[in-house]
Amino acid sequence: MMKNFLSISVLVVAVMLSSCDPKKAAVSEESTNAATSTAAVPTSNESQTTPTPTAAMAKFEFVEMQHDFGNLKEGDIVKHIYKFKNVGDAPLVISNVQVQCGCTTPSYTKTPVPPNGEGTIELQFDSSNKSGPQHKTATVMANVEGGQSMLVLTAVVAAKPKIDGPFLKQ
Repeated sequence: MMKNFLSISVLVVAVMLSSCDPKKAAVSEESTNAATSTAAVPTSNESQTTPTPTAAMAKFEFVEMQHDFGNLKEGDIVKHIYKFKNVGDAPLVISNVQVQCGCTTPSYTKTPVPPNGEGTIELQFDSSNKSGPQHKTATVMANVEGGQSMLVLTAVVAAKPKIDGPFLKQ
């Protein structure tokens, strides 16, 4: 049993050693180093006269990114329009607006907004079955640096009075 284990171990080591060719490894390492060293060394004239190109980017400039509705009554439905300008140098495209919950509904400019152009994002808040302080967020995904921006709306919702008895006043 021990003899079989020893002969298998020797066979495995022999296969491993024969599959590794140190000459090929040294040649490929030298050619890789030579290729990277010649490509990576710019001449002194190149580094001074060639500016690094920057990609054109769209950029949001919101009039406001937070809105407070103040005091509301439970069941009120309110809307606010967030206005923005594209102060970047590429058309701004909003791909999606994700809201925190079903009580907030977004609508937004669906067409590309050119540089210096303006667009809007409207958030509608339904305070039904909500009471107390409310803080809702909307994540705007667009082709801007960082990929997204956050809009916030707040309100304080007064709960409907609870009435005991067979009749419910509204």
